[in-house]
Amino acid sequence: MKSMICKKSFYKWDDLTLVYAEVDRVVSFFVVPTSLAGKVTDDKLMMEYIRKNGFTHVHNDPMVQIAFLGDIGEKEFSAGVCMNNASSCYEFHLKDQKEQRGDGYRELISVFENGKGQIYEQHIHKKDNVNALECFSVFRNEGKSVTVEMIPSITLNCISPFCQDNDADNLLIHRLRTNWSAEGKLETRKASELQLEDSWSSYGFRVSRIGQIGSMPCRTYMPFTALEDRNAGCTWAVALEAPMSWHLDVLHHQASISISGGIADFESGQFRKRIRRGESFRTWSAYVTAVAGGLEEACSCLQDEYAEKLHVPEIEDTLPVIYNEYCYSWGEPSMEKLRPMIDTCAVLGVKYFVVDVGWWRPDERSWYTFGDWNPSSVLFPDGLKELTEYIHAKGMIPGLWFEFESVSADSELYAAHPDFLLKRDNATILHRERAFLDFRKEEVHALMQKKVIELLRDNGFGYVKIDYNEPIGIGCDGAESYGEGLRLQVESVRSFFREIAEKIPGIVMEICSSGGHRLEPGFLQLGSMASFSDAHLGLEGAMIAADLHRWMLPKQMQIWAVLLREYSVARTYYTIVKGMLGRYCLSGELNILTEKQRSAVEESLKFYNAIRCVIKQGDTLIHFTEGLTSLRHPEGMRWLIRFSKDKKQAVVWLFALGRGNIAEIRDTRLYGYEVVRSFVCGNVEKTDECLKVIQDSDDNTILSAAILLQREENDET
Repeated sequence: MKSMICKKSFYKWDDLTLVYAEVDRVVSFFVVPTSLAGKVTDDKLMMEYIRKNGFTHVHNDPMVQIAFLGDIGEKEFSAGVCMNNASSCYEFHLKDQKEQRGDGYRELISVFENGKGQIYEQHIHKKDNVNALECFSVFRNEGKSVTVEMIPSITLNCISPFCQDNDADNLLIHRLRTNWSAEGKLETRKASELQLEDSWSSYGFRVSRIGQIGSMPCRTYMPFTALEDRNAGCTWAVALEAPMSWHLDVLHHQASISISGGIADFESGQFRKRIRRGESFRTWSAYVTAVAGGLEEACSCLQDEYAEKLHVPEIEDTLPVIYNEYCYSWGEPSMEKLRPMIDTCAVLGVKYFVVDVGWWRPDERSWYTFGDWNPSSVLFPDGLKELTEYIHAKGMIPGLWFEFESVSADSELYAAHPDFLLKRDNATILHRERAFLDFRKEEVHALMQKKVIELLRDNGFGYVKIDYNEPIGIGCDGAESYGEGLRLQVESVRSFFREIAEKIPGIVMEICSSGGHRLEPGFLQLGSMASFSDAHLGLEGAMIAADLHRWMLPKQMQIWAVLLREYSVARTYYTIVKGMLGRYCLSGELNILTEKQRSAVEESLKFYNAIRCVIKQGDTLIHFTEGLTSLRHPEGMRWLIRFSKDKKQAVVWLFALGRGNIAEIRDTRLYGYEVVRSFVCGNVEKTDECLKVIQDSDDNTILSAAILLQREENDET
């Protein structure tokens, strides 16, 4: 048997340790919590227990993952399942690693070359005091032209590095399922259930892949995977920037699991890109952490990284309350209809008043005729300037809805400029009434500057809601592959988002895509907040908002509290508590609420002001669910606890359906905290580690509460 040596390099960066392991010139890479770095073994790197049985196919999985057109694919039944371990991966050898420190960050660049003039770089960036990494890959070509068919943003090898052979029953894979009006639902499976364990000979790729194709990235799953080794008490989590087609694989190969993902490859997403001599290509970023803890701790670390990358207007520091009039006018706004609602919102203390769909409605046609973006002279006879001036005079900031990436088939623009529209195989891409503007064209860009940027700026809008309500599909013409065409289109759209912010300094941008179809890190970094879902009216909205605490920053999560006069008092409180899980957005019939409902809204705004700091900077570390398997017909109990960063304050949100008017919340981590104030139709009692909510309501099918607690200064529990 060939004698082999494992050469490991450890980079200890605060609570995270980066590990590079080279065996037979193949470099593998993984990350562990620094507190567990001493427990890393060579077993999965050397795999002697497999070799001693006489199996000769054994080789380490490389961290360099790239596939060129014409490559020899890996065997072991991988073709059509994944493109990892193509022949080119093994041609790249480590030449240099450059570690550097900057102001508040550190970076490591690992440089690989293949002797053909091609260079692969892995970039890892870490902010001080943030327990997560930003990772991306760069391919530079100084040789002959090549066509790339696969290049992930990240590949983590050798999970779990603390044992010889994985305990598949104690290795959990966590993912966040997502669909329209059902975003972020946790799915946890054992590795054994997904068959992510060895065969009798350790032969064969076993892959569990998630992903999606097209321009609505958050369908089916969020671009996120976490693996939890319950034996070692360690959890790895990976999230992708994924503004378009992506995949994220959990691959089992020869006793180890790898996590690998990024832009969808050629086999799954028709991505193929020609890179000529002197050109380079950078992937989108991936965000990675490893914690000595569980899923909630890992998710919290990733959110700290997102927060560091987020830059919003100064006014957003106080998380102002929003009112969106859609569930009031239902697509038929007018100056006459909106004026009394503007007055009501001003008295309540709302800061952003947002006009949603319909402000352009042509003639007597539906607002579904969109794309020309000419303000309606019927709805606003004196123009939008009258609207914005009235809102400003009431001390609020006016906002406006757009869906500028699409045009309806009965719009003037669609008929006049078929050359502006995206095509596939030279046929216009059309989904029912929607076609899509090609933002790669200068003419389209110039038109949108006039129709969007100038309209917003000239009329004094300080807030824009950018919606997107249908996916393009697999891709479009105009590049060497459908996938590359789609990538260029989406990047051009994102550039236009940035241009809005540049041309209208201080504007607040809301990201929306049929609610939550663009809740991925790349798009979320472009706006101040995002619509959490389109589940505005149903009871399931509270469960969705709670689920999304694992995925996105609550300070970016705009949650609608649609208040209707017909609601019971219990339903009114439930709706409001849901809204206070993130960015509180009111909608509905505020101007005709009952006295009790109006009082509840006024009380909630005071309570929200008290919990803003914990929403803005905190960690949601405790989720409890009992029942509630169905979103559409929920029955059971759900509560979660978010702590301030210094652990001196905690906010508890409770939702119970079909459980009567009394509920108890028990958790040892509540010990030492006292109730400061609560928002509940009834009262709250606190004893040691128990909170008891007693609701005073005739409707005993719906119970809710939001509770602010504080710990004594000298209590270190």
